[in-house]
Amino acid sequence: MRAFLNDLREQPLVLDKIHYYYSEMTGKSLFQEAASLVRNRDNPLIFTGMGSSFFAAKAATSYLWSFGRQAWFFETSDLIHYGMKILTDDSCLVVISQSGESVEIKELFTRLPKNAATIGVTNQLDSSLAKSVKVCLPMLAGSEGTTASKTYTASLAVLLLLCSNLGGGDFKAAHQNLRQAIQRLFDLNETAPAIPLANIIEEFSKAKTISLVGRGPGVATALQGALTIKELVKMPAEGMEAAQFRHGPLEIADSNLAAIVIASAGQTEKHLLSLAMDLSACGVRLLTIKCGDILTDLTEKISRVDIDEYFSTLIDIYPIQLIANAVAVKLDREESFRWITKVTTRE
Repeated sequence: MRAFLNDLREQPLVLDKIHYYYSEMTGKSLFQEAASLVRNRDNPLIFTGMGSSFFAAKAATSYLWSFGRQAWFFETSDLIHYGMKILTDDSCLVVISQSGESVEIKELFTRLPKNAATIGVTNQLDSSLAKSVKVCLPMLAGSEGTTASKTYTASLAVLLLLCSNLGGGDFKAAHQNLRQAIQRLFDLNETAPAIPLANIIEEFSKAKTISLVGRGPGVATALQGALTIKELVKMPAEGMEAAQFRHGPLEIADSNLAAIVIASAGQTEKHLLSLAMDLSACGVRLLTIKCGDILTDLTEKISRVDIDEYFSTLIDIYPIQLIANAVAVKLDREESFRWITKVTTRE
């Protein structure tokens, strides 16, 4: 069995570990330390990372906005070269990196103001990031040697719990949402063999371009899904905000385009379903994802209770991962990287 498939199937187990850890004293105390660290600072929180970590930061920021808490997100590469003048001793940063050793992350800590409040989220507790931040939150994802899957969802889960804590949200409700997401992923593991992957692969193989779109926290799913396709399938794919898609990119909509619309229940669901219908009318090879389901009928109702749209990001990436893996197998793509490494050491 492919390593990537193993990793994606481990995601509910990893999230269950996160749920337990941050429900108990050790994890709770880390969140308390993080809250104390930023409590008396007026500056907005800054979330930063690269690649999958940056996409998770983007989703987390939108969740914090829902509590009325000011927050920004920056790619670390932009921050170190163009944004350092906005940082002061009163700044608050949440720095995310699976390895904790990415070149941009290491450079950031050589430039930060001495007294800036720093919270780290990493999978490696002996990393440069873990040693540099004032509070370090473990991802608990375990080893992962290929394209990010469980490290992405693990970082996202930790960030969502952190944001609930920092934003003054209902921490019990956040954990309940996480529990629902975990159960949904366990269910998807069981039902995955029934997904008509052969039909999907055939349709996508006929397309010349792949676009993934979402709104709000779903943008992170679109971006991560596109990155997964690029790394695993070695095919070009574009992830972007769905409203932006109407401002020009819609012009490419025809049978040469395969599109994945992430349309889980939330504030912009009706707009996403409307876009999906328009794309279908243009002859696009369309998949619409809603809480982990691949909809074949855009008007169908799902009997399950929809999960909070922020925590649905933990689920909506699953079918995209599954499809990407199936296409990679069909095309006999090697899982190993050709030009990159798991830890990026050069800008």
